[in-house]
Amino acid sequence: LLVALIPNFSHFVWSYLARSGLIARNGKGGLAATILGTTELTNGKYDFTIILIELVNQLVTESVTLETDFPDRMKKDILGRFTSHLLNVYESYQYWKYTSFFQRFKIGSSLTSLFTNILYSVYGIDPTSPPTEKITKVLAGSANSIVSAFLASQSSDIRAVNSLLSVLTSLKSDETVTLTTEAFGNMYMELVTKTFELANLIISVRALLKMPPSTLEKHIYAKSPDLVDVYVSYHHLRNQVIKLLTYLVRAPWSNELPSLLAHLGQTHSQLLLDMIASDLESPLCDHRLMKNLYSFFSSIM
Repeated sequence: LLVALIPNFSHFVWSYLARSGLIARNGKGGLAATILGTTELTNGKYDFTIILIELVNQLVTESVTLETDFPDRMKKDILGRFTSHLLNVYESYQYWKYTSFFQRFKIGSSLTSLFTNILYSVYGIDPTSPPTEKITKVLAGSANSIVSAFLASQSSDIRAVNSLLSVLTSLKSDETVTLTTEAFGNMYMELVTKTFELANLIISVRALLKMPPSTLEKHIYAKSPDLVDVYVSYHHLRNQVIKLLTYLVRAPWSNELPSLLAHLGQTHSQLLLDMIASDLESPLCDHRLMKNLYSFFSSIM
């Protein structure tokens, strides 16, 4: 609204961020990390971090939809440093102390949306052109940071991967069942659904960039029995589960493709096949799920 009402307001915001100490620069820690570490983690309230994520989401949208005379080079630098800070937040936010678990789900959902937005803007538009030559080139550095965090194949630092997998398999957790009361249920399910979508997008980007198989994919194969349990227990997440398994199987591998059925084991393979057969025979099976199930079988074959 302010951008629309105040001439050059967008330029003012970018200029302020370029001069501010909000994010790390020249080896100095940023104010955002200081506030998080000294105040928010102590009192369990994360209002500032939530507002910061919303700000970066708006900056990402504005950077690819509005033309300004602020240099793209500086926009790219600012967004890149914000992304690096928020990746650190994503890696650890599930383990923080909270006075309200609403904020935990809000942080997770907003960060997942942010990463999805950046990756789709860079790799979903004109996929044959290098990211630095696209109209979304100011996001190229941010996208590269996200790809590095989630798709590293040899790095021992898999904190971002573990955070994503923790959400995908959290429906099996007794703690989650306790937390997702009626007050938080919708926000939590929004987080889970967005995380499935982000995982699908990350696997697609890996294939697009012709990168080697990632630690994320290997861990999803290992966690596939948990995903089958989610498929069985949560009807409204069946589309998300079967789409993720389809993306997983479709992704190219430099050597022998892992066997999904071998990772599932006999019990969970049979359980999944029985549930799929039941869904295909059910008159209540919606068209979208049926289409996804056929795509899954096609990928397996």
